[in-house]
Order: sequence, then C-alpha cells, then structure tokens
Amino acid sequence: MKINIVISLIILCLCHNATANLITFDDNIIGEKYADGSYISGRFDINSYLAEDEFNYPYDINSISLEFNFRDDDNDLTSQLIQTSYFYWFEQPGYTAYYRRLYTQNVDEIEHFHVWDTANNIWKTVVSNYYSMGQQYIGVATWDGQVANDRYATIAYTNEYKGFGGSRTISTGVSAGQAQTLRTTGILGYHTYIEGDGYLVSAKMTIDVQPNPSINVVEPSTLAIFGLGIIGLASRRFKKQA
Repeated sequence: MKINIVISLIILCLCHNATANLITFDDNIIGEKYADGSYISGRFDINSYLAEDEFNYPYDINSISLEFNFRDDDNDLTSQLIQTSYFYWFEQPGYTAYYRRLYTQNVDEIEHFHVWDTANNIWKTVVSNYYSMGQQYIGVATWDGQVANDRYATIAYTNEYKGFGGSRTISTGVSAGQAQTLRTTGILGYHTYIEGDGYLVSAKMTIDVQPNPSINVVEPSTLAIFGLGIIGLASRRFKKQA
C-alpha cells in the first residue's frame, strides 16, 4: 500500500506543468528606420523563439503589450538670417561708433509619431520634445565703414532655436482579433506613421505565455523528489531481503 502511494506521488510530480514566461520580442525590422512623412509597418514572429517541444498552436498567451520608440532626427529644417538696425555703441574722440546685430537662426520643426492602436481603433500620437539652446555670441566680424564722423561695425550672434527633438515612446494594447491571430499563427502585424522626418528606433512586444496545458515538463525539484522515492523503495526492499 505504501509503495503504491509513493509511486502515485512520483507520477504527480513528474506531470507538473511549467509556469508562464514573460518574454519580450523584437520585430522583424533590423536597425533604425527613417521616415519622412511615410508609414513604417512590420510584424512580430514568435514561432522561431518558442521551443516546439513545449509550445504548440494555439499558443497559450495571457497578456500582450506593445512598445514603440521614435527619435527626431534633430536636423535644422530652416536657417534664417536676421539683420537688425544699427545701435549706438560707444563714443571715441573724433567720431561716433555704431553697430548692428546680425543673427543666424536655426529651427527644427515639430515631428508627430503615430501608432495604430487596434485595441481602441485609433492612432496614438506623441510629438517630439521642445527645447532651445538660446543665443551664442560670435563677436565683431568687421568694421563696415565710416560716414563722416560715424563708424559702423557688425556683431554676429547665432540663435539656436532648435525647436523640437529627442526620443519618444508609445505603448499600446492589441484587439481581441489580433490576440487570437497571434495565438493561432504566432504572427502579429503593426503600423506606424511619422509626420516630419524621424526614425522608428525599435518595436517590441511583451507577452505572458505559458506552455500548452497538455505539455508536461520535468522540473529540477521534481527530479529530486523522484530520486528520493527510488532510494526509499530500494531501502525498503533491501531491509526485507536482510
């Protein structure tokens, strides 16, 4: 009777199912993808990542989340020279000096990054970050000349009003239909759109997936219990023979 109980416990331990795994997958696009007012689409394919002896169709997926990272290219789209009128500078014996302020202004316009959110049937959108580097003094370029007792010079500045740049992230869920497609085919597609010039840096999917319920996996702790059971049975048999 005791031997039967031990054997039953060993069998139960050997049939213990493995727990779920939280796995992150990259999409099928390698490296950053540049877009200038265009779409970037791709897909996640989890089939090659999941071991066939443990995961089979349909995949047992508890949750799915997507994350997309975009980056503004930080390029100046416009460069504008701004010239001001002459201003009084200083006075020296024999003449009066004036200078004009000369500005070069660079601006990076705003970018919009969009991801199609199938869970809500909407485009989720973020914009590139705003920033400004302020004014940089370059110095006196040259004397422009002299009229009567007035001397004129130019002092140059640069205004680096970059405007927008940096990196932004969008997270989305997936619709029930997309989730079912991933379970039955192992493939999930996505669509993004960039207004302006920017990059899709990465697209990642995180899923909570577990081995199929019909697949039984022997774990290390189970092997230890199995070994102890065998030792117990052997010891009992040895005592009876003695």
